[in-house]
Amino acid sequence: MNSRSLSRSKKALSTSLVLFWVLKENAKIQFIKAKQSKYALKVLIGKTVQIDQKTYSSNDFAQISMVFCEKMKLLIEREKSKKTRILTINRTVLESIRSHKESVKDSEAFDFNQINDCRNREAAFSNFLSFVLVQRGYSLCLNLTTLKESSKVMHFYVWEKVVDPSGEALCIKQDEIVLRKMVENIQVQNTDNLVVYGIGDVLPHLCTVPVSAFVPVDERDYQILSSFNGVHHPFQ
Repeated sequence: MNSRSLSRSKKALSTSLVLFWVLKENAKIQFIKAKQSKYALKVLIGKTVQIDQKTYSSNDFAQISMVFCEKMKLLIEREKSKKTRILTINRTVLESIRSHKESVKDSEAFDFNQINDCRNREAAFSNFLSFVLVQRGYSLCLNLTTLKESSKVMHFYVWEKVVDPSGEALCIKQDEIVLRKMVENIQVQNTDNLVVYGIGDVLPHLCTVPVSAFVPVDERDYQILSSFNGVHHPFQ
């Protein structure tokens, strides 16, 4: 896989990562139909997102993404000066950054239909989902050592890990199989009118199995080195 294909696949996994958690929040998402690439995992792009009985369009993705990127740029500049390697974004951190675009209303008008580069659509959708999660108490982890700011297109933030408010985490490296499967399932089902109602529509088994990066192990692989004062031995 060449460097461009690798970069595309990382973006696809990052979008899948934030999409996973937004779907867990019972969002309904309509996707833009696109052909699957033979060389890299497809970066999904949403057409509409409905969450908490409010529907967001492509223009909303772009406008909210612009506000998000403005704050992220200032935050990244600040943290890079401190030699920070892994930056964790949450609502408190994001709201600590004051920019000249403090709300969607403050950002200039943005005609999403005039975007001539698919990368802007991908970035706007992924950044919008990221913003939704931050506002809901999630924490998103970003590797600053490999970050290169985009100058010609809207910046696409590639997250390493997302942690929900209860502490459950999903990581690109450890959970790549799940994230890839979700993208592939959506691509297989995708039509012009595909609407996903929740995580169970693309990964049904996760409706009954809790999300966790923890992998159960066989208790026979371990040896008890100290005695227990409890009534029952924990492995009996």
